[in-house]
Amino acid sequence: MQKRGQISYFIVLGIILLSLSLSVFYVVQHVGQEELKAEVDRSFSLPFYTSSIDREFSLCLEELALPGAYLLAAQGGFVSHSKDVFVTDKRDVASYHFGGPSGYSLSYMASELEDYIEDASSLCIASSGEDLHFEGATADVSIEKSITVDVLVTHSSSTGRSSTSDVRFNLPLNLKKLVDARDFFLEHNFQDTHLDLGAFNYPGVSVLIEPYDRSHTYFSLYGNEQEQTESPFVFQFVFEVNPVEE
Repeated sequence: MQKRGQISYFIVLGIILLSLSLSVFYVVQHVGQEELKAEVDRSFSLPFYTSSIDREFSLCLEELALPGAYLLAAQGGFVSHSKDVFVTDKRDVASYHFGGPSGYSLSYMASELEDYIEDASSLCIASSGEDLHFEGATADVSIEKSITVDVLVTHSSSTGRSSTSDVRFNLPLNLKKLVDARDFFLEHNFQDTHLDLGAFNYPGVSVLIEPYDRSHTYFSLYGNEQEQTESPFVFQFVFEVNPVEE
C-alpha cells in the first residue's frame, strides 16, 4: 500500500513537471514568435537605407544646390531657361530696357532652382557609394529671407525594392531682398528715357554700376549684411539704353 502511494506521488509529480515544462516551452515560443513578428514588421516599416546615407545625401544635395543659387543670381534670375538675355564674354545675363518686360519673378526663379536640384539628385545617388538606383525626384523651393528646399527622391536597391528619401535644408541667401531692389529700380525706369540711378537707394542693398559698352550698363546687387570673408552673393543684370548720338 505504501509502495502504491509512492508510485502515485511520482506520477503526480511527473505530471506537474511535464505541465510546467510545456507551459514554459509555450511561453518561450510565443514570446519568441511575437518578438520575431515585431522585428519583421519594424524592418518592413523602415527604409532600407541607413541614417548615414541619408545624411550624406542631404549634404550632397545642399552642396550642389548652393552653386545653383549663386549661378541663378549671377545670371539675373535663371539657371538654364533664359529669355531676354545679353550675351557677355563670361555668361548670359538677364537684360532690361526702357518700357521693356518686367524681370524674372520669384516663382520663376524657384522653378528654375527646382529643375536644377531635381537633375542634381541623380548625381547624389550615384556618388552615395551604395548600390542604389535613381528613379526620380521632386523639389519644392521657397524663396523668402532665405531659400528653403524640400526634395523627395525615389530610389531602389539592387533587388528592385523602391523607397524614398525626404530631404529638407535651408540656404542662408537673401535672394528676395536683392530681387525686391531690382524690381524697385525697374519700376522707376520702365517709363523713363534716362536712367534714374537714385532708384538704387534701397535699404540694406549695395549696388556696383559698370558700363559694359555704349548701350549697356552692368548692375551688381549685394546685401550689406554679408561678411567680408564670405563668398559674395551677387544678383546681376544688364540695362540697355539707346546708343548716344554723337
